[in-house]
Amino acid sequence: MKRVLRYSLIVLAAVSVQTACTFIIGKKIAGDTHVRNESALQGKKIELPFRIINGTFLGGNQRNYYGNFCSDSLNLIWKHELGSGKTIVTAQAGVEIWAGAGWTGQPLITEEYGVQYIYQGAYDHHLKKIRLDSGELVWQYTFDDILKGTGSIAMFPDAADSAQRLVIFQGSRKGLQYTVSDTAVASFRAVSCFTGNEIWRMPMDHTDCYSSDVDASALFLDDRGYIGLENGYFVSFDPLKQLRWNDSSSRPQLLHKELIYSNSDKAAHGGNLVTEASPVLLGDHIYIASGCGHIFGFNLSTQKFDWDFEIGCDIDGTPVVTSDNCLLIAIEKQYIPGHGGVMKINPARKPENCVDWYYPTGDRNFSSWIGGVIGSVSVNDNYRKDNDPYLAAFTGIDGMLTVVNYKELTSDLVAGPDGKTLYPKPHAVFIKEIGPSISTPIFTGGHLVAAGYEGVRVFSHEAFSGFTETDFRAGMFEATPITHDGRVIIASRDGFLYCMGSESVSRDTVAPVINVPIDVVQITTPQLNNSGNSIHAMLTPHVVLAAHLRQRRDSLAIPEMPTTTDVIPELFGDIFSTSTWRHSNILAAINAKRDSLAAIASIAVTSQTQNEIVQGTGSCFLIAGVFRVKENAENYVKRWKDRGYPAEMIVQPSGMHYVSIQRGETEEELLLFRNKMQKTKDPSPWVWISQE
Repeated sequence: MKRVLRYSLIVLAAVSVQTACTFIIGKKIAGDTHVRNESALQGKKIELPFRIINGTFLGGNQRNYYGNFCSDSLNLIWKHELGSGKTIVTAQAGVEIWAGAGWTGQPLITEEYGVQYIYQGAYDHHLKKIRLDSGELVWQYTFDDILKGTGSIAMFPDAADSAQRLVIFQGSRKGLQYTVSDTAVASFRAVSCFTGNEIWRMPMDHTDCYSSDVDASALFLDDRGYIGLENGYFVSFDPLKQLRWNDSSSRPQLLHKELIYSNSDKAAHGGNLVTEASPVLLGDHIYIASGCGHIFGFNLSTQKFDWDFEIGCDIDGTPVVTSDNCLLIAIEKQYIPGHGGVMKINPARKPENCVDWYYPTGDRNFSSWIGGVIGSVSVNDNYRKDNDPYLAAFTGIDGMLTVVNYKELTSDLVAGPDGKTLYPKPHAVFIKEIGPSISTPIFTGGHLVAAGYEGVRVFSHEAFSGFTETDFRAGMFEATPITHDGRVIIASRDGFLYCMGSESVSRDTVAPVINVPIDVVQITTPQLNNSGNSIHAMLTPHVVLAAHLRQRRDSLAIPEMPTTTDVIPELFGDIFSTSTWRHSNILAAINAKRDSLAAIASIAVTSQTQNEIVQGTGSCFLIAGVFRVKENAENYVKRWKDRGYPAEMIVQPSGMHYVSIQRGETEEELLLFRNKMQKTKDPSPWVWISQE
């Protein structure tokens, strides 16, 4: 019997320098932000049969380029199965299985001998080279653990070994078989893009940090690489200089090595002193955000750190350079009394006077986070026309996608991360509730792409009409997408890499990036269009919008859910099963096709007393869990029946076992039922509507 599935989600949870394959190095090309170790190639005319289209996280050394353009649609072009792999996050949780790819996980793109390729790190322990046109795997290189971060690709045209003329530098977790103090940990490696063979691996020293992983993307200048490691070291290295490490492996020659945390940081953060963010180039300095709560500036002339701005919070997001030579910093709400959010700083000034503005986000318990911005900020600098506003976009744990004009301030003053220092606040241009996210939204020509734990969305934005959502694909996304030639490419936690959009869209058909700030004071009465849980304000005075948002966000405050200790629903069927605290908060199910159904469960805030529960009828179901193993589903049914709910198991053609706790005639009926639930320890259900 054929079933048509409909779902309803409940909120919880490189532009190439030229078209040919010839590079002329020696002058700055507008919009060229690629990792190409330019200084070493100055003055040379190099004709190469390969080029880098997107070579590092967020597109270049200033972290502000995200691909050329996409279309309005998210039609599936192809998907590639990334698989799943084991990892250990904590000793208490033990071995977990993670599927697909997640934060930061942005695809890299090259063109080699006329064919375009994607380089993607995955949770199955492999770095993969995949054909962009078909999604076909070319090669994969095996690491010791899952790959979370995005790699960096650099060209070395004069390399004696032709296989080393295009190299990817990729980090991973420490290795399933190792402890954090094991001298065999080597979680940063160089691999030939052409052959997939290892060139070297960088060993990790044991420090006061609790991690020896590598999530960051390296930055390359003058044939020298720079990167922050999760053990707290900032290092520079010779990319191709190999020294013997052991009988089977080489290591790179380190040119600089320095711990960037202090004893006071250890006292404040314990072992959470890791550097997960990628370094960024601004002027003659490299800036890097650290989990010890600082933004550091490394002077390239002196090869020393000479700038230090202490914020105090954990900082995961990578700083992004703006057109006015400032940095946008994502602030997580951890170790600070104030709200998390986004801060604009000017490192040309002294640290105590460097803040231009602060935009706080709402607090919300989600997974192991309590608020702020985990991903990075994107800007439209590489896509603006002359009269366009200067936009910055970010998504928070509070579920809000926010776009601000980073050069325009309101009259409001808001408390900063310390909860007391007051800063100006930028004008909000667009705000929409999309659900919690740690992905970085990205601008392209005329579009904004934003992903999160509910799915991925495409917005168009044109003159005088603001942002309009043009397509949505449900799913569970932590990674950052990239756009290329009308397509959106993004990895999912469901185990697949997706290529979506249109293969026929030409650059000329894409609308330009045009928008108007909403923070314009009018004499007329302001209006808000609140449709579909979005807050789309057109020319609304900021004070009105701010008041509306405060009320809206206050209503989103959700208490932390205790960990359940008995049956934990499996995630993503046969390829993802875990009982960790973080992932027990995120119930999701994706059917065998994994294209037609995805669901994220919210943390329940209300529950119904047992004597009020009535057996329902109809073809709408409240689904509390999805299982691959029948026995687990049966145990979960029993658990809900013991609590007075009319639970039942529904077996799908895909082999998955859905556990329903109530039926209803309509979606609205079940939503009302769900909203009456009070203080349950279980994640609240999502609505599934089955029709013949």
